[in-house]
Amino acid sequence: MKELSKSILSFSWALSLIGIKQAASMVTPGSRAPSTSAVFDPITETAVGQLDESMKGIFRSGEAMQGKMVDMMFGMFTPGNWSAMRSAGNCGRNAAAGFTPPPPSAAGPGFGPGPSAPPPVTNATTAGSSAGWGPMPGDTSQ
Repeated sequence: MKELSKSILSFSWALSLIGIKQAASMVTPGSRAPSTSAVFDPITETAVGQLDESMKGIFRSGEAMQGKMVDMMFGMFTPGNWSAMRSAGNCGRNAAAGFTPPPPSAAGPGFGPGPSAPPPVTNATTAGSSAGWGPMPGDTSQ
C-alpha cells in the first residue's frame, strides 16, 4: 500500500508539472513546446496498456464520446457553424411555440385557480397597497 501511494503521488506530481510546463509555453512569446498530444499520448498509451481487453473497449468508447463532445464544444466557436447552431436553436423555439399550457382548472391542485386552490392571502400590510409592500419611506401619496 505504501508503494502504491508513492507511485500515485509521483504520477500526479509529474502530471501537474507537465501541465504547468504546457501552460507556461502557451504564454511565453517565442517558446516552442512540443504539441500537447506529443506529450500526453505516450502517457495515455502506457496507461491503456495496463488495462485488460474489456476495459480497453470501455476506454475506446469513452474516448470516442469525449472526442465528439470536445468537437461540439469547439465547433461553437467556429463562425461557419453559427448558422447551423441558429437553426438548431430555432428548432427548440419552434417546438415550444406550438405548446399551449392547459387551462388552470385542468392543471390540478395548487397549480392555478382551480377548485382546490386556496384563496389569496390578504393582511393589513398588503391590503392598502397595490404593490403589496405597504407604505415606503418617503412615500407622500397617503
